Amino acid sequence: MKKTFTYLSILLACLSYNYSEAQFFNFNVPLNICLGGSTGTCNAQVTYTMGGANSYSWAVSSTAGVASFTPGVNGINVAMSFTTCGSYTLTCYPCSASIPIPASQISKVFNVSCASGPILTVNSSGPNVCAGSPYVLSATGATSYTWVPGGFTASTFTIFPNASTCFTVWGSNGSACIAASETCVNVISQPTVQVPPIGVCLGSTGQLTATGASSYLWNTGATTSVISVSPLTGSCYTVIGTTNGCTNTAVGCVLVNPLPNVGIAAMSTSICAGSSFNLIATGANTYTWSNGLMSASVLLSPLANTCYSVIGSNTFGCMNMASICVTVAPWPPISLPLTTTVCLGSSVLLSVSGASSYLWTNGAITPSISVSPTITTTYSVVATAANGCTNSAGSFVVVNTTCSDVWPGDANSDGIVDNTDVFEIGLAFSNTGSARTPGGNVYVGQFANNWSGTISTGKNKCHADCNGDGIINNGDTLAIYNNYSLTHAFRSSEISSVGDINLVITQPFVNGGQWNKADIVAGSASSPISQLYGLAYDLNFDKSMIQTDSVYVVYTSSFLNTSNPNVNFRKTLYNSEVVHCANVRTNGANINGDGKIGELWFKVKTGLPENTQLALSVSNAKKIGSTGAPATLSGGSTVLTIANTTGIAALSAFKNTVNLFPNPAVNKLTLQSNSNALINYSLYDITGRKVLNGNFTKLKTIDVSEYSGGTYIISFESASEVVHRKFVIEK
Repeated sequence: MKKTFTYLSILLACLSYNYSEAQFFNFNVPLNICLGGSTGTCNAQVTYTMGGANSYSWAVSSTAGVASFTPGVNGINVAMSFTTCGSYTLTCYPCSASIPIPASQISKVFNVSCASGPILTVNSSGPNVCAGSPYVLSATGATSYTWVPGGFTASTFTIFPNASTCFTVWGSNGSACIAASETCVNVISQPTVQVPPIGVCLGSTGQLTATGASSYLWNTGATTSVISVSPLTGSCYTVIGTTNGCTNTAVGCVLVNPLPNVGIAAMSTSICAGSSFNLIATGANTYTWSNGLMSASVLLSPLANTCYSVIGSNTFGCMNMASICVTVAPWPPISLPLTTTVCLGSSVLLSVSGASSYLWTNGAITPSISVSPTITTTYSVVATAANGCTNSAGSFVVVNTTCSDVWPGDANSDGIVDNTDVFEIGLAFSNTGSARTPGGNVYVGQFANNWSGTISTGKNKCHADCNGDGIINNGDTLAIYNNYSLTHAFRSSEISSVGDINLVITQPFVNGGQWNKADIVAGSASSPISQLYGLAYDLNFDKSMIQTDSVYVVYTSSFLNTSNPNVNFRKTLYNSEVVHCANVRTNGANINGDGKIGELWFKVKTGLPENTQLALSVSNAKKIGSTGAPATLSGGSTVLTIANTTGIAALSAFKNTVNLFPNPAVNKLTLQSNSNALINYSLYDITGRKVLNGNFTKLKTIDVSEYSGGTYIISFESASEVVHRKFVIEK
């Protein structure tokens, strides 16, 4: 009713004119209304435009009703929207601007038909999608589509979104009716998967670690974040990381670093016991030896066959190992008594064994030499074993001018009993002197104190007392008679370092500041000790060369204590330079045998000159049988060479090829070399002044009688290698 009243008021206000329908300037009436669809009810519009008058008013009537009615300025045009279909009458009332008289109305009747809009259905890959992954959008229910944003016109299309977005699709079914529908996609960020590269050593295992995701799948099939790999060459591994259903891929590469080519260079793999040699590791940057040393070059002095290994590391930290075994050849076990006393005019037999060749100071090359010095003399021997290792020993032969070795019947002491010996009895008839003990005519060398005077040969007159009763008379001819034609060297028994109790050194050189050992040996395979129940003996040493309180004795299992414990005793008197020892069986039974019964351990003082001689000996040796019967045994001695006392050793075997003797020297000093090379030598006194120099090959004897007594140093040099030896000149 309100709208009808408005239209009548407008109508009365206008002038009335007679217009025909043809006077309408424009008349556009859409006849269809879009109904339904996904956007609800559609509107149909009709537009009229009039001309020829100053103003117009409009009216519309219908049983269907009007959704909206919009006149233009002065009513020249009008736009109507219809919400329902049906028959409509549109009436226009032209008016004059100067004559406001209602004009004749003009009406138009038209029908608005109804058309159905599209019903849209939108499908998608789902509410979520991983960033950058394909996402499919599709719509159905229309014949044409427009998507916003993007402007896509296909019913289905694929996008690759990187951010969450909402899409609206507009659809038309060809009837000019449209519908719209909206769908949104939630974009989930992909995980940022990372695998840092690593380096491994060839043959080793490394670990690749993936980060940035919740779960992982490697191309090896592993599903952990960390995998262990052992490639032989540089390799790369792929991993797929997943978080919230989204995946990403990363590649981790492994650089395979080479192992160092570690080797060991050695001058020789066979050395003599007590010698030093160098091992040099090659092929790496740093080294660690099995003995703890950490330099490329190591100086070693093994006493037994030993294998050494070294681990080398390169700049990549990769390690490899090399090994080498060294065979230690023994020195020939020769020894001589440190001091031997011989009566003037007699001889002494010096003997060594256990080597392949020998060279004595007097030039002899036999294992034994018989010497008859007239003054105290040092005799030395250099022995060479089949393995090429050498050892040396020496003995001071002290000449006793107050005694003689008498052989009953050899009155003139010429080495044979014959009729010329009767001359001496006649020449010295009735002379008297000291009697011998035990005396008698048995043909064996007997010690005798010298008498006053000499016989025709210049020997002491005691030789003419053939039977040793203290007077020269006819009774002495019986010895000549009984022993006629017998001969002798000038001493009855062989002088040797070997006794019933001996000290045996397994290496001829001992080292300063280190523990060294000498075995205590009773008897020998060729001369076992029989009827033995207990032993007592003294071990003698030189405290000037032995560290304080470093001497002790250990008793070992032996033939002497088989199956039963012994009563063992030891007492070291360092200042007296002796260890008193005793070990006695407890089962009441004697035993026969030989072999090692204990060990003497000691440390040599450091700072002693290289090649200083250290003497060890056994004295006051006695044995007792199970019945309590005592017996005296002989004791042996040995001389050792102190080597490497300052920790510095020769770098080659040159030091083993040169030697000198005797040491101490009195008038003559012999230089000896085992090689054919020319050896230069220089002699220095204790102040360092060079007093003599020269050269030699093999052997040379030099006169030192003009030099004062004392300590000297001689330097041997060949092919840039130098060895120093200390010796003493006695005056």
